[in-house]
Amino acid sequence: MRCLAGLLLCACASPSTPPPEAAPAPSTTATPYADPVRPPKRHLGRASVEMYSLPREPTCLRFPLGDADGQGARKTQEFQSARKHLGEDWVVDGAKSRGAPIHAITGGYVTDAYDYGSAGPEEGCWGRVVRIVHRLDEGEHVWVESLYAHLLTIDVELGQRVERGQVIGTVGDAGCSGDHLHWELRDSMNLPLGHGYGSDTTGYVEPSVYVAARRCEDPA
Repeated sequence: MRCLAGLLLCACASPSTPPPEAAPAPSTTATPYADPVRPPKRHLGRASVEMYSLPREPTCLRFPLGDADGQGARKTQEFQSARKHLGEDWVVDGAKSRGAPIHAITGGYVTDAYDYGSAGPEEGCWGRVVRIVHRLDEGEHVWVESLYAHLLTIDVELGQRVERGQVIGTVGDAGCSGDHLHWELRDSMNLPLGHGYGSDTTGYVEPSVYVAARRCEDPA
């Protein structure tokens, strides 16, 4: 009888609550970037930009690295170099380039702020990319898109209005060829990201020449 009572007590007792599961340990996987957290994926297609509604910007451009005239920085790969480069590569002159501020060449709107990863040279090896569309006050239909790649940090948001000289990110490395800024200027708004190299320059302009022809006395 005592055993039966014991069995009844066991059957009627509330089951004990299992201990909570331990939280998973944070990942310690290294990334190719200095900052450990990858930004959220953010992308906006060209069709999402109302080109004709953009305000016109004064035709007074600046260089993205160094001062407004590009002093304090230098090119390490030219536009249409032997490798058929579709942009220019820039580094800080006489100092470490990593973390150096990158400036918007003029006012505009951010149409791309995305980490494309380090897929390798065949895929462009873009890393973090910012693209900005600018409408210049040079005529009825003058737009240009500036592209800044291999960024360490992205300091603007998708769709954000930026001003001339504003810091939009910092120089980094996508894991392919060291710390530098890959800079492109495009006068066509329908170009895909591409690979950064190619013999067909339709829709691309030589960045340094284009900006130098549109400099002004404003030192900002």
